[in-house]
Amino acid sequence: MKQINKQSLKNLNIQFIPAKPQMKKVKVWDQDFLYDTNSMALYTQAENEETKLEGVDEVSFFEKSNEPQEKHIVFQATYACNLKCRYCFVENHYCNHTNTLTEDEHYVALKKYQPSGNYRLGWFGGEPLLNWEVIFKVTEKLFKEAKDNGKQLPKCHITSNGVLITEEIANYCAKHNFSWIISLDGPENIHDQNRPYRDGQGSFKETMRGLKYLAEAYKNLNKSNPITLRATFDTVSPDILETTKFLNELMYKGLASHVSVEPSCLGEGCSVGTDKRIEGLKIAEIRALFFPQYQETAKWFLKEVQEGRKPSIHHFQMPLQRIYDRDYAISECGAGMGYISVGPLGKICACHREHKTEMGSMENGIDKIKQAK
Repeated sequence: MKQINKQSLKNLNIQFIPAKPQMKKVKVWDQDFLYDTNSMALYTQAENEETKLEGVDEVSFFEKSNEPQEKHIVFQATYACNLKCRYCFVENHYCNHTNTLTEDEHYVALKKYQPSGNYRLGWFGGEPLLNWEVIFKVTEKLFKEAKDNGKQLPKCHITSNGVLITEEIANYCAKHNFSWIISLDGPENIHDQNRPYRDGQGSFKETMRGLKYLAEAYKNLNKSNPITLRATFDTVSPDILETTKFLNELMYKGLASHVSVEPSCLGEGCSVGTDKRIEGLKIAEIRALFFPQYQETAKWFLKEVQEGRKPSIHHFQMPLQRIYDRDYAISECGAGMGYISVGPLGKICACHREHKTEMGSMENGIDKIKQAK
């Protein structure tokens, strides 16, 4: 056996206790691998080679006992939206779509949960740019406060459908180093099927216009592009490879720096009720539906790399990089781990995409027991 990832651990801010190896055999196409889920060591294994654990580096299990600290706040700027996406969880979960966060509610949350003044915040929705005036005022005040007090400048992020992005908004956000996720579900025919306006008209052209404004704004300031293109698919629009290729072509043209193509989450109930085919499906059936497409997309990804390009698929890159670096994490998700979402009704949740994770309120603070769950 030969270890093929890094010998030393990347994340040293962890506590270790002794543990036996937990070796898993994995076959990827025509190659066998052994992976120790404790030490994250990855080994190649020749055909018919006997598995020998002698000589394997000492393995460890890790745990983190420190109480989570609030590191990143995402504000649900509004539950309102100008689109009616087929799989929208806000549409399906929240009965009142008119609530918006006020300027004062932002400051109360930031002072309470980021008292150091080193702000990391983002905006989600609905469509957050429907509440742009408040986002603008909050940003102006936080940047002035940071400059006046010699603090680190705030790190700001917006997740948006892109249709309301103007040249003015793009230039302002580029100047203030905002990062972005723009929802773009693929080529025009796929995107418009998933993400129409409320009158049924497609939103692709307006999303592309906003995306181009953004990319041009960062380019004009000689700043690196901080835009992720995020596509969502389900059983109605499952052409993962076509969507991945399309978004990567936009990235190659300088319109983005990162691509994520993700399934609509069953846990949010987004698809149930809008796509009857997904109701009652078992995990094995879902895997059978999508696994061949992931295989084809993986082959395309590998071919792109071999030909000297740098493709991007977040859910391929993230686990590959973590395994290669042997970078431990208790979870890929920040829920309950220092990540909080503040909604227009003062509700505090562990996730901006899941209304059932309520763990407190602005009035009463965070319930540590609910956060631990």
